[in-house]
This record gives sequence, structure tokens and C-alpha cells, in this order.
Amino acid sequence: MKTSKQINTLNLIKNTLILMALAMLLVGPAGCKPKKPIVKDDPKENQDQVNAQLVKAKSTLTELLSPECTKSIEEKEKIVADIKALNLKDQGLNDLIAQVETSIANEKEAIRIADEKAKEAAKPENKLRKYFKDIASASSDAEANTLIEEAIGMFVSDQANVLIIISQDEHMKDYDKPTKIRKYLNYLKDSKSNINDVDQIHWEGDKIKTLELKKK
Repeated sequence: MKTSKQINTLNLIKNTLILMALAMLLVGPAGCKPKKPIVKDDPKENQDQVNAQLVKAKSTLTELLSPECTKSIEEKEKIVADIKALNLKDQGLNDLIAQVETSIANEKEAIRIADEKAKEAAKPENKLRKYFKDIASASSDAEANTLIEEAIGMFVSDQANVLIIISQDEHMKDYDKPTKIRKYLNYLKDSKSNINDVDQIHWEGDKIKTLELKKK
């Protein structure tokens, strides 16, 4: 027969095993982690975000169209590219993007035209034409004299030859009596008459040695 002590020990072991089994059932298999709850996107939250992006994008594009906008062409192009990358489906936004792109294209064209005009104005024959016109139309002798000294700086000296063509054909040119550049420029100042145009320039290095003019 089992003694009372042995029976108590068996009961203790039995109860311990039952408690361990219950603990395993509650915790689950070793190493298993409870799954995270699935979080679904909130359609309203997503739409609010899109709406906020639209408002900001439209405001930014409107600022680019303002005459007070000081951003460079490169900065404007970067902003438009970033807004396009958002891929926002909105006709009003697309219209604004088109307006800004047209504005950028017009700005580029204006710069191109200005550059072309600057290059043309920088040509020696055109610089001389402007000096002749400005000297003849100067509002005072002092203004004309300043322009004369600037113009003479383009020549080898103030005694460089000026030849005025009075007639020409395919093989020959007839010239008026030769004059000097300073004398000719003073004539423009005194007569207020600018009737000759640049025909040919003869150079000595980077300075004008002889200037040929013809009647306009």
C-alpha cells in the first residue's frame, strides 16, 4: 500500500503537470508571436492629403505666374517638374502647369532675342552707326564731345582715314575728298546731319585703320 506521503507527492506532480499544460495552451507554441492587427488605409485621410497637395501646388504655380516672381527659369522648371511628379489628377492644376510652361517658353524666347540684339549691337559697324546717330542728335556739345572721344577709341588714332563713296559700279568706286575720323565726327556734331552709312571697315590689329562710308 502507498503511504500518505507518497499519495501527496503523486497529487503534487499531477497538479503541476496540469498547470503546465494549461500554461502552454494559453501562451501558444514556443517562438510564435501574436499577429499584428491589419490596419487598412483610411480613404478620407488619403483624400485629405491629396487635396492639401493640390491646394499647395496650385498656389505655388500661381506665384510663378506673378509679375513679381523673381525665380530663375531653372528654378521654375524644377518646381513644375516636382509638381508633375506628384501625378495629381486635376484639370485646374493641369491648366496652371500649361500656363507656367508657356510663360517659361516666352521668357526663354525673350532672352534669346535680347541676346541676338546685344550681339548685333556689339558688331563694330553697328557700334559706329549708333555713335554717328547719337553724335548728330546729341542735346549739347558736351554730350557730343564725350561720344566723339568714345568713338575715336575704336580707331588707330583720331587721324584715321575716312573715305566717302560718291559713286560706284561693279569694278570701281569713286570717293569724295578723304577726311579724318575726328573731322568727320565733328561734322556730325555741327551739322546735326547723319546721311552716311558704314560700307567697309579696314583693320589694323583690333583698331580701325580706314573707314569707308556710303550715302544712305
